[in-house]
Formats: sequence, structure tokens, C-alpha cells
Amino acid sequence: MTIAIIGLNFLTYIIFNLLGAGAEQANNFAILAFGHIPSVSNDIHSLPGVYQIIPSDLYALTALTSAFMHADIWHLGGNMLFIWVFGDNVEDALGHIKFLIFYLACAYAAAWFHAFVFPMSDAPLVGASGAAAGIVAAYLMLHPKMKSNYSATLFLLPLGATI
Repeated sequence: MTIAIIGLNFLTYIIFNLLGAGAEQANNFAILAFGHIPSVSNDIHSLPGVYQIIPSDLYALTALTSAFMHADIWHLGGNMLFIWVFGDNVEDALGHIKFLIFYLACAYAAAWFHAFVFPMSDAPLVGASGAAAGIVAAYLMLHPKMKSNYSATLFLLPLGATI
């Protein structure tokens, strides 16, 4: 399941960023249509009709769809690195289906927590950072005394990369 989640994230990125002319405009449209916008989720503002791919009564689903959208390749790569390194261990402990449910629950909770903390924000929340943080937290709870050299992989990323 870990590999499937990573694959789906990369596939989503490829579809909206790398295919065809106008990929940047397609990505911007997709981020507004499928990202989780706190002011919209809190009924402070409404999303312009052109971006309402998900009906307004189902807008809560953007808390999940936003976890598969990423701003750029570094954002995607950083999130997938953490999911790849820690996800398989958590998946082994939970099983495939429970791991998928856990991943989606972490993504959903992170989006709604962000909307709670920044209720007036018009910026769309995108990325799997909340889900990745949940996976890392679960790993640390499952293996509290495990020594890890995975932190060394962070030095492979350029300075300023979003994780």
C-alpha cells in the first residue's frame, strides 16, 4: 500500500504538471479545485464556480484530495521520502487496509486542523505533509527505541526544499 500511495501521488503530479502544453495552468486549476481552502471549508468565502469540480456540499472531500496534490517536485519528493522510509514499517504493523485508512485519516485531520488554526486563509492547502507526519509519529510510537540513520537522507535535499 505504501508503494501504491507513493505511485498515486507521483501519477497525480505527472498528470497535472508534466503532460501537455499549459501544464502550469492545469496545475494551478487543479490546486484550486482539489486543494483544501480554509476560508471555503469554514463557509467564510465561496469558491468561484469554475473551480467547483467537487460540489460544495461535498467540499470536505478536499481534505483528502489535497493530500495528493503538490506544489512542485521538491514538495512531492520530500513528502514521498518520509512516506517511503517510515510507511512500510507502519504498514507492516497495521496491515494494508488499516494503513490506507490511517494515511487518509492523517491527511484529513491535518487539513481540518490547518483550517481550524487559519480559518480566514484563502491559500489552498496541498501536499501529503500531514499524512507523512502522522506516519512518522506512528513509527516513533511503534519503535520508540529504534535508532535511525534516515536523517542523513535529508542532507541530500537542497537547502530551501519544502518537506
